[in-house]
Amino acid sequence: MFKACCTGRSYRDQFSKAYKVLYKEGSLCYLTEILDSAQEGFPYLWVNGEKYVFSHEVLDAGRKLFAQFRLMQKITRAIYERIIEDTAHLTIQMIMDDMAKHLEEFD
Repeated sequence: MFKACCTGRSYRDQFSKAYKVLYKEGSLCYLTEILDSAQEGFPYLWVNGEKYVFSHEVLDAGRKLFAQFRLMQKITRAIYERIIEDTAHLTIQMIMDDMAKHLEEFD
């Protein structure tokens, strides 16, 4: 839709088949569970009765992810507000290009 370029995700090659099916390669695709975990900032997660403890790097990445998500919310709101202004001279293509640029930065 926005024709935004994706960053490589070769790290997903290490995922189990069960997790690989959740992602469409080459597209912007995010699981809400990842964002939920990033927002909560818990240092561990229980999966099927097994405790997984996150490294400081993972926790930092989660904080950065959530901060970037909040930034995307602000950007989307700002674009929307520009659209509803009577004085805004925006085309659909300008809006799509602007959003694609921000999605690429988020990715």
